[in-house]
Amino acid sequence: MTDTNTPTEAVKKTRRAPTEAAATTPAAPMSLRELIVGDEAIVTTIAALTDKLFADPRINYVLFGVSRSDMGDHNKAFLSVLLKEDADAPSSDLGDAFSKLLEKGLKKSHITLMFDHLKDTLKEMKLSDDASEILAKGADKIHQQLFGK
Repeated sequence: MTDTNTPTEAVKKTRRAPTEAAATTPAAPMSLRELIVGDEAIVTTIAALTDKLFADPRINYVLFGVSRSDMGDHNKAFLSVLLKEDADAPSSDLGDAFSKLLEKGLKKSHITLMFDHLKDTLKEMKLSDDASEILAKGADKIHQQLFGK
């Protein structure tokens, strides 16, 4: 028996080009909820974010006297607001969770650092190579809720 489909012949076969629609339609960006799936991923994200914040001298002075457990609760509230898919959903929990930190001097720049650390955490967990767009929308939302315009 003779094989009529040699590797050389297979390479020569014409292949269909992708349709124009497939070539021009970008993949829809994933939501943060789609990136961080499951309780274990959420717990790991919160723990890693908490560790990074305590290690960062640009923000850890605001955290002086805050326990890891309490900071984990702050980060849980922070992440829960980001994971809400309804942008108009009430988020009074965030103001409550961060009220003591706001009294200690938490600023917009500190929240921006939190987003930077969250972005790094998502990369390290291989959940996202670039979640910048998602986190930028979340940053605007949280800045508005904590600091107003």
